[in-house]
This record gives sequence, structure tokens and C-alpha cells, in this order.
Amino acid sequence: MTEEPRPRNTPTSLRILFEDRDLVVIDKPAGLPSTGRTLDDPHSAQAVLTAQLGRFVWAVHQIDAGTTGLLLFVRKKSAVDVFTDKLKKGEKRYLAVAAGRVAKATQELTGAIGWDDARKRWAVLADDAAGAKTARTSVEALSTSDRASLVSARIFTGRTHQVRVHLTHAGHPLLGDSRYAPPEVAALFERPALHAWSMTLSNVAPLVCPIPIDLQGLLAREGLALPD
Repeated sequence: MTEEPRPRNTPTSLRILFEDRDLVVIDKPAGLPSTGRTLDDPHSAQAVLTAQLGRFVWAVHQIDAGTTGLLLFVRKKSAVDVFTDKLKKGEKRYLAVAAGRVAKATQELTGAIGWDDARKRWAVLADDAAGAKTARTSVEALSTSDRASLVSARIFTGRTHQVRVHLTHAGHPLLGDSRYAPPEVAALFERPALHAWSMTLSNVAPLVCPIPIDLQGLLAREGLALPD
């Protein structure tokens, strides 16, 4: 399987959006993997945060290197399972800029996702295909223009590249997504236009991550905006 590219410049610190005695939530920048290939790999959000806090932290989940936004870590390894369960039961939403005009206000995408050896990428497969896993994404169109749509994608399962795969299968690949989008769509942004936007977890205040500057610029260029 093709690995995500490594970052050219690893930051020395990360923006912390929330922390308490158990949990640390960061705003992950684009180009930085969530975790390293090894525990001593310095080029990851986990390694940067560990150095920043002066103690090791464990990742509750991961988001793609090119994706920005909310990323959860815990201070104790024993808390990983606790917060993994909270994450499964909570609500997770992404913002994505997808190609074309998403016609339906809200739609459910439920194709099973698995590895496609022929195309060397994750894809929607037949439900009974070897390795296919059930997946569910609820997509809401927030704003549309002539060639793109800003959508909110709520994921109910945590499959690899789930939002990217489901929207591609629906005919709306993400701008900047060189793996799943055709070249003319991939060329419209420097990374997959995807942002881990909000989460709700039990006994934790609602989490919302500001839209990064590069994505703000893309929205302005494409005539898209979050509704009031």
C-alpha cells in the first residue's frame, strides 16, 4: 500500500485546543502524520506533542497526513481504550471541498470499503468482497458553486480514507486529492481539501477546530462559505 508522504518541515510545537488530566486535543497541521513509523520517529504529531509536553502521549485515533484538524491523544496508555470507545459513540464531522455540485442537501453513503489491489488504493467494494468492511458517511451540502461544493461529512465508522473514498464513489472527489481525484481536480489544491472539524464526546466539552488559512483561501476562491 502506498504510504503518505513525509513532511518537509516538522513543526516544533502544536496548537492545543483542549486538555485535561486525561486528554490532549490538538489542531493538526497539513503534511504531518498523526503517528510515526516507529516510536522514535520525530516526524509525527505524536512525537512533536511528546516533546512539547515533556512526556509520552498515545494517539486515540489517526487522521491522514494531508488532513487538518482535531486529533486526540491521551496522557496514559490505559486511557486509549476508554477514549476510543467515547470516539465511536460520539459524533465526528469533517469539512470537505468536493468537485461538482452536490445536489442533495443530505445523503447517506454506505458502500463497504476495502483495499483494491488493481487500483492500489482503498475503494468501495461489493459487500461480500474479501476484506470489505461496512462504512457509513452522512454528507450534507453546506454551500455550492459552479465547480465545487462545501460539505459536512459525519462518519459513523472509521475506515481508512472513508470520506475521500465515499465522496469519490459518489462522483465528487475532493479537490487536491491526487490519489482519488482525476488530475484536473487534484490540481485545484495542494492537498486533499479535508478538515476534521468537530467532535462531541461524553463528559468532554464540544470540540471545534478553526478552518485553516489554506482552506479558507480555497473557499473564497471557489465562492463557498459556511452558512451563518
